[in-house]
Amino acid sequence: MRNAEKYNFLGEIDFSFLRHNVFAVRRTAGERTAERPGGTMVKLTDIARELNIAPSTVSKALNNTGRVSPELRKKVIQRAEEMNYSPNENARGLRTNKSTMIGVILPQIINSFFGKMLREINHAAREYGYSVFFCDSELDVEKEKYYYELLQSKNVCGMIIAPAGISDTYKDVSRKENLVFVDSIPSYEVSQPFVTINNYEAAEKLAEHLIGKGYRSIYMICSDIQDIVTGERMNGFLDAMWKTGCADGAKIARGAQSFEGGKKMMEEILRNGKPDAVIAENNFLAYGALSSIAAHGLSVPDDIALACFDGVDDFDMMWIDLTTVVQPVDVIGKKAVEMIVAKNESPGREPEPSRITVEYAFRPGNSS
Repeated sequence: MRNAEKYNFLGEIDFSFLRHNVFAVRRTAGERTAERPGGTMVKLTDIARELNIAPSTVSKALNNTGRVSPELRKKVIQRAEEMNYSPNENARGLRTNKSTMIGVILPQIINSFFGKMLREINHAAREYGYSVFFCDSELDVEKEKYYYELLQSKNVCGMIIAPAGISDTYKDVSRKENLVFVDSIPSYEVSQPFVTINNYEAAEKLAEHLIGKGYRSIYMICSDIQDIVTGERMNGFLDAMWKTGCADGAKIARGAQSFEGGKKMMEEILRNGKPDAVIAENNFLAYGALSSIAAHGLSVPDDIALACFDGVDDFDMMWIDLTTVVQPVDVIGKKAVEMIVAKNESPGREPEPSRITVEYAFRPGNSS
């Protein structure tokens, strides 16, 4: 019973016994479409009939246009969700000569940081009556290029991209193209807007915090992917160590950007002696390092201090509160959507600055 086809139950069910107002959800290749039992797509007129209102009112409520009371709009959205209504973006684009679908490419959706970013992008897009077409590049710049070209063919109105690493995919992209980068940029040559924090300053802040608490031998563990933000964070760490006279104690280890990568790097570090502290470039690496430290019978912070970026315990499952810099993922996602929508609605508007820096938060925690 390992054949995946044996579990495709929905494809084998006869829905003819269902009442006319009950809808089946069919999932094929990761897509969701809402259909009546006979295969007919749910339309605005179907929702209008259910609520005894005009189809134009349904359209205004779903697209947040025209005069519709908040109560009725909420009722329409709720009924549309119950009926699994999915707007036909291509048809909408043909009618209005303007697409309202935003393409999103993120590099590692299993990382809670990018999961939260996608959620915020989706929420912000919906507020404007836009939808999202999401692709996961899985930290592969070739996949990212493929998805970029795919989204271009899908009539999206713009794209929000967190690059998987340094690449030349966008070297010839005009600034007129509706494209916003988040988290990182593929090269310093791109002219599109980039929403980020001051990564150099944030890494410097983490290092100075550890140094101020008396730690001198400090490792920074980073992804081995060639990435501009990784470089900025390493430079901030190294400069802080140099400015405070601790340059001799500064070391950098690089490995896979994953939980296992963090474990392996920490294992290698401990084989060569115990440092005073470790700064992880992201939460995945920090959790891996923490696992390795515990496996060696060591504790944080008594034996080794630990700090990182985005080490937020959303489910209160950790026994320790990590010292961390927190990127405002909600602000980043919302700002990116706002820029895409603004340019889509007013193509001739003044371009945004190339780099838009938002404020980060520093949490001292109890791991250092």
